Amino acid sequence: MKSTQYHKSLIILYSFVLVLLIFLILRIAPQIPILSLVFCVVFALFFILALAFYKLTITVNDDYFAFSFGVGWIKKQYSISEIKSCLPVKGKFSIYSRISFEKLPNGGKAYVLSSALSSIEITYKKGNGSICSDRVGTDKPKDIADYINKRIGKVDGYLDTP
Repeated sequence: MKSTQYHKSLIILYSFVLVLLIFLILRIAPQIPILSLVFCVVFALFFILALAFYKLTITVNDDYFAFSFGVGWIKKQYSISEIKSCLPVKGKFSIYSRISFEKLPNGGKAYVLSSALSSIEITYKKGNGSICSDRVGTDKPKDIADYINKRIGKVDGYLDTP
């Protein structure tokens, strides 16, 4: 199963800034060489940010659950055998469009693209034996949580007993 969530407001903002910077580089910068360098550096930084965070892709198969931002420079993977449970959760409402890597009270992290209210909470066993939970933003939390729970042998958060 694969699910991709695009950060539409960020794509629009970055597109606008990149077009403006291209215009400034071509129109104003030839007269002032130092401005050309500054605009090119700013353009490169915005382009890298746009590539890094324009989408969040979640991939689940029989062996692992993984997610990656943008073109895949920032990614994380969990083995299905490490996952204890997966639940759809609602986050706090935010009017801000953001990319978040905030720390959760239980020691885990939240990986959220935009002001996503919905996410999934993955509870897993770390290498040192401790239990931790991470949240990953998605626009299909119920579908992904159900799919992962089927893979780990749980139905609706409860163990599937034969």
